Amino acid sequence: MLAIAVVLAPLTGCGGPAVTGEELFDQAREVNFAYKAAVADVQLQLFEGEWTLEGYGDRSRSVWG
Repeated sequence: MLAIAVVLAPLTGCGGPAVTGEELFDQAREVNFAYKAAVADVQLQLFEGEWTLEGYGDRSRSVWG
């Protein structure tokens, strides 16, 4: 969770000068990847075993529980 807070801190407006354009897009992409990695790590710890998805946007359900 600390990693997410550190990654999201630049988006709060606190700190250095505002960035725009391509630099802002690159920062958003990095934050997005970091957030997705953290969520995936939590999901792997919560849902052990095989997962099944029945359709786009469906929640993952562990086959074992």
